[in-house]
Formats: sequence, structure tokens, C-alpha cells
Amino acid sequence: MSGNLQMEVRGTESWMFALKRLQSETRRNAIDAVTYAGVKIAMSGRKIAKPGDKRRAVEKNPDFRRMVRERRKWAKQFGIGVSQLGGEQIYPHYILAYQQRRQDPSKIGTFRPQNDPRREIVNYGLARKMWNILYGQLASLKGTANTALENGAAAIHRSIQGNVTRYTVTLKMAVRLNYLDAAYPGIGASALRNGQASLVNELNKRQELAIARANRKAA
Repeated sequence: MSGNLQMEVRGTESWMFALKRLQSETRRNAIDAVTYAGVKIAMSGRKIAKPGDKRRAVEKNPDFRRMVRERRKWAKQFGIGVSQLGGEQIYPHYILAYQQRRQDPSKIGTFRPQNDPRREIVNYGLARKMWNILYGQLASLKGTANTALENGAAAIHRSIQGNVTRYTVTLKMAVRLNYLDAAYPGIGASALRNGQASLVNELNKRQELAIARANRKAA
């Protein structure tokens, strides 16, 4: 599967107990259970990917003063104006602009970062939108056969392997936003971990409600 942030859920030890509980307590089959686990992961991911600042971050150029001094020195040495030296413009600040196809930000030189319109983020909230698309795909996933859904934002591959007595369901998900992990470090692992915790918490609440109802009937 192509994509930038990839997650996988299968019947491994870390997920086995939760998936088995989900099947037995909600009467879901293995395919529906692992798909619902994916829904919980997507919900956790979009919660983590809450939109940050609407404006791009700015960093100072630590070498600005030194570079200016050196350029003036060279200009004085040759008896010409600083502007006649040519070369790249020296800026005291840089705007950090993350692009979808780049892991590291490009740096845009600026003299007045507070008033520079290039600081405005056009795709504000794009990361959460990607997770919402993944959530929508998973929530609408029907059937019990092998499934593959892909678009420009997210991808899902659900496969079933085995025989009539034993089979394994594997769910692979990808969120296609190159700088997602740079903007939200460790978001994939956190979404998996929080999704599992959310699933177990939901099952515990269901169990508590069932016990409470049973106690009321017995009273």
C-alpha cells in the first residue's frame, strides 16, 4: 500500500483480547470487529490532529547579523555598494512552510513576519480532514470480502486469509499527508494505542451497564 502514515490491525497479541471481547459481547464477526477497531483508531487520530495555529511558525536567522557584516566588509573592500555584490537576499526571519510532498518545511525569507501574508495557512485543518475521510471510509465499509478503498487522502485494505476452521483478518490503513508525522510526531502509534484503549473502555462501559441491568432485574 502506498501512503505516508500506515497503520495495521490484525489478530496479534496486542489486539487479540479486545477483538475477541468485541466479537463475543456485540455478536460481531471477525471482519466487522476489526473494521470497527479501525473506526476507533480513525476517531482517535482525528482527535489528535486538532488544527493548530492558523499562521505558519517563524524562526530567526541566527546568522543574519554576521552575514550582513561580512557583506558590508566585502563591499567596502571592493569600494562598491552592498547592493552591487549580488547573491541571495539576506533575511532576519524565515517563515516555515510545510508542503504536502515534503517532510521538512521550506523556509521563506521575510523582513516583517508579523505582517507577511505568506504566513496564512491556506489548507488549515487539512490533517483532521484526512482523518475524517479515513473515518468515513471505515464507517461505511460493508460486506465480508477482501476490500480495497483508495483516494487521494486515505487508503484501506482489508484482507481475509485462511481456511474453513481458522482465518486471519488484516486491516491496513494509510493517511496520505507527507508532513503529518512531522506536524504531529508519533500520531500513527498514538492513534493505534488510543483507539485500542477507547475500544476497551467502550466494552467495559457496556459490561457495566449489562451488570447494572441484571442487578435491577434480580432486585
